[in-house]
Amino acid sequence: VKNVGVGLIEHLVKEREENGKFQSFEDFCQRMSDHDLNKRMLENLIKCGAFDSLGHRRSQLMAVYVGILDAASSDKKKNLEGQIDLFADFRDEMPVRTTMPNIPEYPVRELLSMERETCGLYLSGHPMEDLAPLAQKAKATPIGKIHLGQEDGNAEVQDGDYVTIAGMVSSVKMKLTKKQTNMAYITIEDLSGSLEIMAFEKVLVTGGSYFQVDQPVLVYGRVSAREDEAPKIICDMVAPLNEQWAVSFQEQINRRGYAGRKQQ
Repeated sequence: VKNVGVGLIEHLVKEREENGKFQSFEDFCQRMSDHDLNKRMLENLIKCGAFDSLGHRRSQLMAVYVGILDAASSDKKKNLEGQIDLFADFRDEMPVRTTMPNIPEYPVRELLSMERETCGLYLSGHPMEDLAPLAQKAKATPIGKIHLGQEDGNAEVQDGDYVTIAGMVSSVKMKLTKKQTNMAYITIEDLSGSLEIMAFEKVLVTGGSYFQVDQPVLVYGRVSAREDEAPKIICDMVAPLNEQWAVSFQEQINRRGYAGRKQQ
């Protein structure tokens, strides 16, 4: 998990083994506050779903975690300074439960985006699960099918074939060519795998705004499947993956002069 180091996890495991499972979010903050737990770590643990089993929505925890951690840290500081009253031991055993705000959970897309942000992958689902019908309407080829068989030469999709794929943008890297024009390396991911897309100046001028991380897109282009390299797609056209484009994407490919190219 991003910003969560091995040291914190070792303390967490040790604390759990010695004193039992964490009973609540407040219990976790109180017991871990003297083990270098900071707000950024706690925020990322919330975002990746580490506390989902404790009965609160991530949106609720995001609204209160700063105050809870500050209170836990303050209690520890008072104890170290000797400001302990007759009920201190009781409070250590029974952390005060915070009244959670009555707010709805984040949309599923946002939850999944948080998971990728903090862990580098989706954990509780995949955004393309709900978008699969649109990918089918656009006649998109599954990315896994492009990878399949490349090593033994029996791939159904060959070097030079033209394909349409649909997926989520997971990364974008911009670069200048030798001619000082823009190009981009974009990673697209669907339920069957991920693939690198190469987009040059012409495509970036007309559709570069669609290449945003965590956004669903349709991509049309030529497969480059060289020996000893993972297959790529040289992009000719990109569009957002929505109902309108899913229905019209193949028609737009033909209108723009790509008709007659071999598609899989």
